[in-house]
Parts: sequence; C-alpha cells; structure tokens
Amino acid sequence: MRNVLEKLRVLQEEEEGRLQGLLKSNGACEQQRRQLEAELAEFRKDLQKLAEEDLEPETKASTEDELVARWRLYSVTRAALAAEEPRVDRLQAQLKKLIAFPQDPQPLSDSVVATIQEFQRLKAKTSRLCNAADVQLWQRLQRPLQDLQLWRALAQRLLDVTASLPDPPSIHTFLPQIEAALAESSRLKEQLTILQLKKDLLGGVFGQERAAVLLEQVATSVRDRDLLHNRLLQRKSKLQSSLAQHKDFGAAFEPLQKKLLDLRIRIQAENGLQRDLPGKQAQLSRLQGLQEEGLDLGAQVEATRSLIQDNPNHQHKMDQLSADYQALHRSLEDLVDRCQQSVREHCTFSHQLLELRHWLAVLTQKLEAHRGYLGPWDAQSREAEAEVRWLFSPPGGRFPPCTPKSRSGGWCSPTGDQRPPSLTPYCVCVSVCPSETAGRAPREGGPAAPDRSPRAAGDGEVLSGGGRHGPGGAGRAGGVVGGPEAAGGKPAEPRQKPAAAEDGSGFREENDFHQQHSKDWVSHHPHRSHFPTSPSGTSAAPGGRRQPRRFLPAPEEL
Repeated sequence: MRNVLEKLRVLQEEEEGRLQGLLKSNGACEQQRRQLEAELAEFRKDLQKLAEEDLEPETKASTEDELVARWRLYSVTRAALAAEEPRVDRLQAQLKKLIAFPQDPQPLSDSVVATIQEFQRLKAKTSRLCNAADVQLWQRLQRPLQDLQLWRALAQRLLDVTASLPDPPSIHTFLPQIEAALAESSRLKEQLTILQLKKDLLGGVFGQERAAVLLEQVATSVRDRDLLHNRLLQRKSKLQSSLAQHKDFGAAFEPLQKKLLDLRIRIQAENGLQRDLPGKQAQLSRLQGLQEEGLDLGAQVEATRSLIQDNPNHQHKMDQLSADYQALHRSLEDLVDRCQQSVREHCTFSHQLLELRHWLAVLTQKLEAHRGYLGPWDAQSREAEAEVRWLFSPPGGRFPPCTPKSRSGGWCSPTGDQRPPSLTPYCVCVSVCPSETAGRAPREGGPAAPDRSPRAAGDGEVLSGGGRHGPGGAGRAGGVVGGPEAAGGKPAEPRQKPAAAEDGSGFREENDFHQQHSKDWVSHHPHRSHFPTSPSGTSAAPGGRRQPRRFLPAPEEL
C-alpha cells in the first residue's frame, strides 16, 4: 500500500506537474495570442493610415513642384513601410511561436498572413509610384536642357541667316525672331540657374552621383547659352543699326530722288523756244537758278554717300542716282549754253536792228529836208509821176537804150544829147518829178497837185531825161519842153496815149529797162547799192537843175 501510495503520489505529482505545465502553456499561448493580436491590430492600423494616403491622384502632376511633392510623399511612404519591416518579422516570429502551442491558431494566423500580404502590396505600390515620380522628376529637370538644345539650333540658324545683312523687309522678319530667341534664352537661363541651386534636392532624389552628372550638364549648357546669347545680342544690335541706317538712308535718299525728278520736270518745262529777248533772258535766269539748285543737289548726293557704309543695295541706289544727276547736269549745262548763245545772238541782232533804225531815221530826216521841193512823197504823187512818164514817153512806149557813154559817167538822154558829167555822175533813165506835174488838173475824185517847183514859171528846167520844162507845165521827155517860145514859138500839144499803153505794156517795158540799168549801175558802184534817195527818184542839184535818179548814199556819206 505504501508503495502504491508512493506511486500514486508520484503520478499525482506528475499529473499536477503536467496539468500545471498545461495550464502554464495555455496561459502562455493565450498571452502570446493576445500579444500577436494586439501587434497585428496596431500594424493593420498603421497600414491603414499609409493606405489612406492619396498615392494615386486622379490628375497628373503638371509642374515641377507637384512632382517633387508627390515624390516626397512616395518616398516618405516607402520609408515608413521600410520601417515596418521589423514589425512584420516579429509578427511572423510570434505566429510561429503561436503555432507551436497545441491550440489551433488558424484564425489568427490567417489574419497575420493577410496583414503581411497587404503590407507587401502597399510596399510594392509605393516603390512603383516613387520610382515613377523619380523618372518624371528627372525628365522635368532635364527639360530645360532639352529646350536649350532646341534653342541652340534655332539661335545658330538665325545667326547664319542674318549674317549677310539682308534688306529691310528681311530685317523686319528676322529681328522679332531674334528678340523672341533672346527672351527664350533668358527664360532658360533662369531655369538653369534655379536648377543649379537645387543641388541638395537633386542629391536627395537622384543620388549624389546622378546629381553631379546633371549639374555638370547644366553648367556646360549655361556656358554655351551665354555665348550664343551674346552673339544674338550683337546681331540684334547690328540689325537694329542696319535698320536705322536704312531708315536714315531712306529718309535722305527719297527726298533726293524727288528733288531730282522735280528738277528734271522743271528743266523739261524750260526746254522751249522764246520769241522775244525778254522771254529769252527770263528763261536764261530761270535756267541759271535751276543750275544752282542742281549744284546744291549734287552736294547733297555726295553728302548722302556717307550713309552707305558698305551696303551693296545702298551703293547701287546711290550710283544710279549719281548717274542720273550727272546726265541731268550735263543736259542742263548744254541748255544753259544754248540759251546764252541765243540771248547773245538776239542782243546782237537787236543792236544791229537799232543801228539800222537809227540810220533809217537819220536818212528819213535828210529826205524830209528835201520834201519841200521834191514834191509829196505819197502814192498819189507816184501815180501822177507814172502818168507823166507815160504821157511823155517816146512812140512805141519805150526809151532808147543807154549808150556805153552813159555807163561811163556821161549824160544820156532819149534824144542822144550829152550833158556835162558835173551835173550827175550816173547813168540816167527817164524819171519825172511829181513837181513837174504841178498845175495839172486833179484826178477825178482827188485833190489838185500843188506846184512845188522852186523856180518861177517860164524858166526852163532840166527834166530827168535832159529836156526843159517851160511855163506850160508839161514837157516831152528827152527834149526841150516849154511855152510857145520853147518849141519854135508853137505851144506844145499834149500827146495822145498810144493804144499799146492801155494794157500797161509800155510802162512795164520801161520798168524792165530801169531794173536792168540799175543792175548794171550796181555792178559798177557796189558801195552805193542802197535805196533811192526819194520817192520821186530825183535830187536837187546846183544851179536849179535836178539830178537824175540815184541810189542811197553810203552811211559814211551822210
């Protein structure tokens, strides 16, 4: 019994020990379970907080700041998830311990596994979003460099195109493009400068190595941009200066063109003939004024050449303008010379005409001095002279021709008698003074011819043909004509007009004879080939005699 009791006591102790161990194990399992559940609940709560973050917004980031903010969010979330890794490991260890207990940990283990899987999914998502934000941010930071590459190509093209100094329309086309390129360059410079200041951000986002590479690219791009920017500034200044030169040249060239055109029109307007001397002198004065304007225009053309400055277009325009001016100047000089020559010739002609008029006036005065005894100097007197010449013409209606003696200075009369050369040195043809018809009956409808004979009636008077005029007031050409005593005591009877004289043939023949004889006389006396001394063709001679018809004396004889 004592042995049985001892065995029972041992078994009891063992059972009590087992039960106590079992009780302790159940307590430990329960404690472990409660601890795992608590940690799991806390872990789920933290995961829920991280999952509630707006990791995937509906709108995409449009600015660099938004990308940086999202990258920071993703980075913080990823860091928080990375910090939860030990808790996950502890949960897994506790789950393993809990599984070692005899109690079934199935529901709790499923919760732990689901929580750990959620953690893994959130961690993967955060890593993916963070990497995407990293790439987008890198691309965004690289964009100024890419824009700078495009701008560099554009700037180089503008420099190449505008290197030849195009004309004003091209300048107006490319100058705004250069200004836009300069504005873009300033904007890129600002972005690159800001990027250089983000060294810490670049190092934190991309790492120090990638940040250093990016910053080196930015520094190189900034240097290239500065060079191109300065060249663009110089080109802009050059184009603006060229445009200003074009404006200055145009402002100086266009008035010169207009002045040249106006001067050409005015010269063409003066290229006309003037009829009188005042008109020619006024035209010469105007042309000389135009010549002075042309000289001033030439000085302005030469002064405008300083605005060319090796511009081929301006040089061509100025050469053309100068050639036009030189041609116009030469034509104006020729026109002035011709006008001056015309004025000189007109002045010479006017002076000669004035001298001729003065000579005629002096001659007229001398002729007027003889009008008292030469008879009236009008058409009626000449008509009366023609009638007397017809009445006393020889039969047949013409006088006998002059003998050679008459051409040598003798006195030739129709009857052939010769008079002393002292009376007249010229060959004489029949010419009856109008005064010889004094006392005749007046023509029908006209006044009576006055008696202007300087000698008294009855005294014989030498006729132009060498005869004498007696008191009868009529005589026969070529003989002694007088009163009853002059012709043997018989009065002279008036001669009847021959029938042949009715048609004027006798007078025409006599006139032809006078003209031929005058030509012969002129050939022997060329210095006296002037007008007759009086309308009657006679002049007074000493002794009361009338000289035959003679011609106008030379000016030195006046």
